[in-house]
Amino acid sequence: MIAKTVLAGLAAGLVAFVAAAPTGTDAIGATCTSGAAASNPSFDIKYVNVSSVLPAGLSGRNYEPDRTWAAEHALHTTYLGLTAGGGMDAYGAFKCQFACNGEQGCLSYFGRYVQIGTSQEHFDCITYDALLDSSLFVEDSESGNLAVGGFDKPCDAIKA
Repeated sequence: MIAKTVLAGLAAGLVAFVAAAPTGTDAIGATCTSGAAASNPSFDIKYVNVSSVLPAGLSGRNYEPDRTWAAEHALHTTYLGLTAGGGMDAYGAFKCQFACNGEQGCLSYFGRYVQIGTSQEHFDCITYDALLDSSLFVEDSESGNLAVGGFDKPCDAIKA
């Protein structure tokens, strides 16, 4: 009974989590973004979900930040013992914000499940020293990773 309640809450929260899109952000050289926080009823996510609107040609969950951009801006990757298909997307994104908050210079993060279907399957939080923008997302049909999304630090978090 408790498990059903938790899963129902997670599913309901995911709808709000995906719907929170940024408003008019130009990520080039910026240090924060405006837009609605990606919070949902289950998890208080303070960051802005920049992957709620994907570029033309991308759909589903097989995308990642451009690898050249990612290599230039990656700060750290945090491993979470979560597996895909368990309704834990919002929880993974929620936990990633703490990794970014604890990383000096972190302005954004990208969450994804990696090594799907193996005993090493887990959730990665990759933190960056620059803001993500949905235009940076490219198709990733070869790795088998499942994207949860990219999140930018909101300006009100920096002022606080």
